[in-house]
Amino acid sequence: MRSQTSQHKEEAEAWINFMASTEANLRNMDYIWYASPNAEALETYPAYYEETYGEPLDPALYEIMAPSQEVLDRCEAYLVLPAETRTLYNDLWTQLGI
Repeated sequence: MRSQTSQHKEEAEAWINFMASTEANLRNMDYIWYASPNAEALETYPAYYEETYGEPLDPALYEIMAPSQEVLDRCEAYLVLPAETRTLYNDLWTQLGI
């Protein structure tokens, strides 16, 4: 649905703003242990963790959660895979029950 005709545009924008907020991203990082695209949340997570749990975040865990650019530069990404490969991946994930 187009945003100009949405019946709940204001609520939708409030939800998007909340989900994009640093506070929501910090809580989400803490819950799922994935890095965030929110740069402020990513940078402040160690301090958030220490404040929340009363102990410093293990730097080795944070490096796994949010690898440095140096580590990312050594990684490979498969952005556009052939249809047959995507089908194979999907079939394998289905077999795993995911």
